[in-house]
Amino acid sequence: MVTVLHTFGSKLNFNCHIHALYSLGGVSLKTGQFKNYEFIPAESIKSRFKTILLHKLRREFVLGKLIISPALKQIWFKKFGTTVFFDVQNKLWNKEWYVYVGEKLDNATHTVAYVGRYAKRPCLSEAKIIGYDKDADIVSFEYRDKLSGEDKILDFSVNEFIGSLVQHIPEKYFNMIRYYGMYANVVKEKVTNILAKRLIYLYGRVYLLFEPNIKTWRQRVMEATNFDPLACPRCQKEMLLIEIAYRIRDGTWKIIFVNS
Repeated sequence: MVTVLHTFGSKLNFNCHIHALYSLGGVSLKTGQFKNYEFIPAESIKSRFKTILLHKLRREFVLGKLIISPALKQIWFKKFGTTVFFDVQNKLWNKEWYVYVGEKLDNATHTVAYVGRYAKRPCLSEAKIIGYDKDADIVSFEYRDKLSGEDKILDFSVNEFIGSLVQHIPEKYFNMIRYYGMYANVVKEKVTNILAKRLIYLYGRVYLLFEPNIKTWRQRVMEATNFDPLACPRCQKEMLLIEIAYRIRDGTWKIIFVNS
């Protein structure tokens, strides 16, 4: 399964949701056989997703790992009339959560294009911007109203437009795409070998278009930039990575300890 996190709606509003692409079945790590499943329990998935997500949020909040920003509290108060986390959680629990199970994708080429399009989809296509009035300081763009199915036009001031765009820029190093099952790094090499043997059994020979060995962060940087990130710029000796620090939006610094 591959999941992609999107934070935007068609009107550039903050509408956090997840797109998931999954196979109807899976490969057994023991036998190498592929087992098919034709039935997806949508109602069960919806119920379990809500339960697990709210439980994890509550746990992170109790442990002090979930920081609620003042801006988010304003949104809570506007929507729910409270800024208390546990009250908001209860209101979210009582809401009907929406899960849409789309059509089955049988064409491999179409599926790859579908994944690529959604994985790196911007919050607004440039083609949707239909006008800019410099004198009135107004930006106009077109969007599709999902309730009526009609194309409508929305006007923003320049500052509102820029603000609506930048709210969808993720934090540095924040992963918007997650991989599970045979795509997960922890089992990718093992599954690749199983699939290679299975394809050889079926077709006699197979050419793999991907490398089974997982490359390290250092190797990937060196291949992309021809620069060794762990080489000292003065003496060229190998440095030890201790921590990674970067500034987040509230002005504070976040530090990820690698070696202690």
